[in-house]
Amino acid sequence: MAKRYSAEDVLRFLDGNSSDIEELMSTDDEVLDKDWTPNADYDEENSSTGSSNEEDKTLDDRLEEEEEGLTTSQATKQRGRSKVKSKEERRKAHTAAEIDKSDDQISTEGGGPTVTQAKRTNKSAKKKVKTKEYRWRKAEFDPPDVPFIESADEGIEERCEFTPYMYFKQFVTEDMIQLVADQTNLFSVQKEGKSVNTNFKEIEQVLGMYMFMGLVQMPNVRAYWEIETKYPKVADVMSRDRFEKLLTLLHFQDNLSVSEDAKKDKLWKLRPWLEKLQEQCLHIPPEEHHAVDEIMIPFKGRSHLKVYMPAKPHKWGFKMWGRAGQSGFLYDFDVCQGAADPDKERSEVGVSGDVVLKSTSTLPAGKNHKVFADNYFTSLPLLEHLWQRGIYYLGTIRMNRVPNCSMKDEKDLRKQGRGSMDYRVNQNNVIVVRWCDNKPVNLVSSFVGITPQDHVKR
Repeated sequence: MAKRYSAEDVLRFLDGNSSDIEELMSTDDEVLDKDWTPNADYDEENSSTGSSNEEDKTLDDRLEEEEEGLTTSQATKQRGRSKVKSKEERRKAHTAAEIDKSDDQISTEGGGPTVTQAKRTNKSAKKKVKTKEYRWRKAEFDPPDVPFIESADEGIEERCEFTPYMYFKQFVTEDMIQLVADQTNLFSVQKEGKSVNTNFKEIEQVLGMYMFMGLVQMPNVRAYWEIETKYPKVADVMSRDRFEKLLTLLHFQDNLSVSEDAKKDKLWKLRPWLEKLQEQCLHIPPEEHHAVDEIMIPFKGRSHLKVYMPAKPHKWGFKMWGRAGQSGFLYDFDVCQGAADPDKERSEVGVSGDVVLKSTSTLPAGKNHKVFADNYFTSLPLLEHLWQRGIYYLGTIRMNRVPNCSMKDEKDLRKQGRGSMDYRVNQNNVIVVRWCDNKPVNLVSSFVGITPQDHVKR
């Protein structure tokens, strides 16, 4: 415990009598030495108390040398502080040694690594990403001979004569609509205690009415049934009250049959229906050229999946990843649910490259498909991964993703005018081209080079 001073002691201290001050500090040091005693564990690790006494002596000697240029009051205060500080440092060192011992004793089953070692290994695994060295030189690019291998499809000529309703039925099957009708009736019983008694035909009508509302937009839903703004293709199909009633009860999955793990998916209420829709998209035989990019579905309502992207024409809405063909068909898609799992190990191609690998994983290998994407997705490891599956790539690229590649400066290309270019080829027969349009554009390709060249109208 700290020593208590009387009023007389304080007055003597204020008078500045050096002998009194030294007497007070000596008694204070004795109290501090008596109050604190080291633990037995500490004595075992530090061999004996003799070493600690020697350290105190050497510390006192250093303090005495430093105190020669100080006043008596300053010297006594500094000596007291330094002793307390040295004792606190010993306690901290002793605590750290005990923690290290306990970490080493905690190990996984089967004699595996300790918990702390496992954590360090996981952190190092996240940071370490294999980087390959590329050698670039200005050499002629040898484009590979990769003609597209078409898949046999007997119904390709029939789809040329499809009506819009037939195309709709190709993606949204009768089983999918019937599933919505059954789940809507079930949810109405769970919520209101009685069934809404909807059926396949009525759900199909609701979907068709919604499509017409997207084509002919009005300020609100009720405007389609009002006298002055009535729209017959919506108002004559179903009454307004029945339409709004079905919208409030529309459901795609039984809420009571879903596990807690499945509910971690932000789209768990739509997941069965989305999977069926994705299966129907994949049934269409893929064409040769595909593009992977973001898709924004405009939406300004309330939803935890809504995102804001200021650079897009539609800034608010749902963000999706999509793979579409040259004909306009959407072959594969995935709804973006925010940031990925932070504990997941970082891949060689990055988060954006994983999107391309996932969307192209449903393409048949060895058919020489060609994939296009912008610089958000493009990287050199991505080209190698796709090449191993017989898929070739062309896209814009950021030059910080092309290490050790020196090309003509952008200012020099602008001086040469529009159409000027520079290029480099690496050991894997991948070409990087810097082409000057209104400003220089950087591209990378694994199947086409700078030839043939031609003039086009803008």
